[in-house]
Amino acid sequence: MLNFTGIKLKADYNTNNMIDYKLAKKLKEAGFEQKGNGTVIDEHDNVQTLRTSGFQLYSPTLSELIEACGESFDSLTLCDGDWRADGIDPNIGCVVDCCGELGQGSTPEEAVANLWLELNKLD
Repeated sequence: MLNFTGIKLKADYNTNNMIDYKLAKKLKEAGFEQKGNGTVIDEHDNVQTLRTSGFQLYSPTLSELIEACGESFDSLTLCDGDWRADGIDPNIGCVVDCCGELGQGSTPEEAVANLWLELNKLD
């Protein structure tokens, strides 16, 4: 385990590729912008330096994911080794229920990506 400013991270935490291809594909299909400061990954979750095929997708940074959630983003917490992102449903003004798969992940990026997908499903 690595310890970074009081937060324990798993040793296999990959700082170059925070979400996998499957989740990156869901983001793309839901309309997440495919450019920014993140990385490009292939279908085997390998980071690529150039886009050379249709099997490569954009993996956004945590900052980009939070920014994309906008004012609906509420919080990001680490609980029992998993990350949980909560948001506010702008239609009803209360916290989105993020139990189960929604708004949770093994990395902060995965949790916020799942939250973004849920928030965009509400629109």
